[in-house]
Amino acid sequence: MNTYEEWTWALDKYKEALGDQSLQRLHIHLSGIEYGEKGEKEHLMIEDSDLDLDALLHALYDHGCGGRIVCESPIMEDDAQNIQRAWNKFSSEQPSKS
Repeated sequence: MNTYEEWTWALDKYKEALGDQSLQRLHIHLSGIEYGEKGEKEHLMIEDSDLDLDALLHALYDHGCGGRIVCESPIMEDDAQNIQRAWNKFSSEQPSKS
């Protein structure tokens, strides 16, 4: 799962199962992931992974999501700030929802 369409599908299913308000209280653990034959091997910095952060942020924004993102990257402080900067940049570039 790594495209805007896939993230949108997941958020739609979440909303369908738990209701509109559930998207306001999301709790997301996020980092890049290296996968091996048996699944997840280790957490990576987002820039060192194939995670399309912009696609995820776009889907979260379009669904009016709220809550928190817990960064699980190896250098959490750096990636958490990068996620916050990306969110602030993305959300400031979007047209007003009013």
